[in-house]
Amino acid sequence: FLTWLGDLKSADKYFKMLKSAAESEASPPLMRIIYFTNGAVLGWNLGRPEESLRLAEQGLAISRKTGVHVFDAALLAAGAYGSLFRNDVAAADRY
Repeated sequence: FLTWLGDLKSADKYFKMLKSAAESEASPPLMRIIYFTNGAVLGWNLGRPEESLRLAEQGLAISRKTGVHVFDAALLAAGAYGSLFRNDVAAADRY
């Protein structure tokens, strides 16, 4: 939400706050997916496509593993945007 409002500094701060909880396998899947979704969206907004793609793939992997698909659309969009930043239209099409 903060990213879409243009408050990238606060979005980055919030993203970093979630990191320790999200990296734990013991954390609920939704919390982990939210972390990766926020990071993937923030990554392409900050012009860091590799980070965006990596985080989107990690979030999608958790989604597939756990069956929690609440943020798949945002993760897929981040993958597409990250791919387009890299001028990889074929990869964007796969997302």
